[in-house]
Amino acid sequence: ESEYIWKETHKLGGILWLIGGILVVILSLILNPRLNNIFFLG
Repeated sequence: ESEYIWKETHKLGGILWLIGGILVVILSLILNPRLNNIFFLG
Protein backbone atom coordinates (compact mmCIF):
# COMPACT_ATOMS: atom_id res chain seq x y z
CA GLU A 1 0.00 0.00 0.00
CA SER A 2 1.50 3.20 -1.21
CA GLU A 3 1.87 6.22 1.04
CA TYR A 4 1.21 8.40 -2.01
CA ILE A 5 -2.18 6.72 -2.58
CA TRP A 6 -3.06 7.16 1.10
CA LYS A 7 -2.21 10.87 1.03
CA GLU A 8 -4.11 11.53 -2.21
CA THR A 9 -7.17 9.63 -0.97
CA HIS A 10 -7.30 11.62 2.27
CA LYS A 11 -6.69 14.86 0.41
CA LEU A 12 -9.69 14.14 -1.84
CA GLY A 13 -11.78 13.11 1.17
CA GLY A 14 -10.97 16.38 2.92
CA ILE A 15 -11.97 18.42 -0.11
CA LEU A 16 -15.26 16.52 -0.44
CA TRP A 17 -16.08 17.01 3.27
CA LEU A 18 -15.34 20.74 2.94
CA ILE A 19 -17.58 21.13 -0.12
CA GLY A 20 -20.31 19.08 1.56
CA GLY A 21 -20.16 21.23 4.69
CA ILE A 22 -20.40 24.44 2.68
CA LEU A 23 -23.39 23.05 0.76
CA VAL A 24 -25.15 22.11 4.00
CA VAL A 25 -24.72 25.64 5.37
CA ILE A 26 -25.92 27.29 2.14
CA LEU A 27 -28.92 24.97 1.75
CA SER A 28 -29.94 25.44 5.38
CA LEU A 29 -30.15 29.18 4.75
CA ILE A 30 -32.09 28.83 1.49
CA LEU A 31 -34.55 26.01 2.10
CA ASN A 32 -37.59 26.28 4.33
CA PRO A 33 -37.52 24.37 7.66
CA ARG A 34 -39.64 21.46 6.39
CA LEU A 35 -37.36 20.86 3.41
CA ASN A 36 -34.33 21.19 5.68
CA ASN A 37 -35.61 18.33 7.84
CA ILE A 38 -36.23 16.13 4.81
CA PHE A 39 -32.86 17.01 3.28
CA PHE A 40 -30.76 16.48 6.41
CA LEU A 41 -32.54 13.35 7.63
CA GLY A 42 -32.81 11.76 4.18
